[in-house]
This record gives sequence, C-alpha cells and structure tokens, in this order.
Amino acid sequence: MCDMPQNHLAWPPLLRDPRDFENDTEKEGFDRRILLSLDRNAEDNLLQARVQTVVRNMSSYLWKLLSETLHDSIRTSMERVAQKAADFWLPIQRAQQKYETGP
Repeated sequence: MCDMPQNHLAWPPLLRDPRDFENDTEKEGFDRRILLSLDRNAEDNLLQARVQTVVRNMSSYLWKLLSETLHDSIRTSMERVAQKAADFWLPIQRAQQKYETGP
C-alpha cells in the first residue's frame, strides 16, 4: 500500500463509487454497457442458467401433482416461455436509456 492518505486513493476506472449512481443514471448506463460488452459468452451462460433455475423452481411445484409425461410437457412449455421472456428482456437490459420510472 502506498503512503498516500486514504481519501486520495482513486477507484479503478470500472469500479466507481456506488454513490456516483444515485443521481447519475447516465454513468450507470455507461458502466452497465461496458461491463456487458466485456464478455458476451458469460452473459449468455448466466442468462441460460437463470432460465433453467426458473424452470426448475416452477416445475418442482408441479412434480407431485402431475404424471411424468404431463410434467415433462409442461416443463418444456415453461422453458420456452422463460426463454422468450429472457429474449424479450435482453434488449431492454442492454438499452442505452433506462426504462425505469422514478418517484
């Protein structure tokens, strides 16, 4: 560690102080786009893992209620719906503008 006072240490360029985002959505959006563009494969893998988690969690509630054939059919349908939802959300997540509304 260097001898500089603690208040003179700078954040690494991609790790901004979280307080920067409280009132500056432009900085947040910029950093979000940079981070997402660094590793598209990791993003896709994470997205697929989330889809599978949704399907697994939802189908676990139906396991005891349905026959195996019906359960597999519904699970396949749930997977398609979850994938469509993820595909729909991805462009919104990558958008330059935020679609959230604030108070």
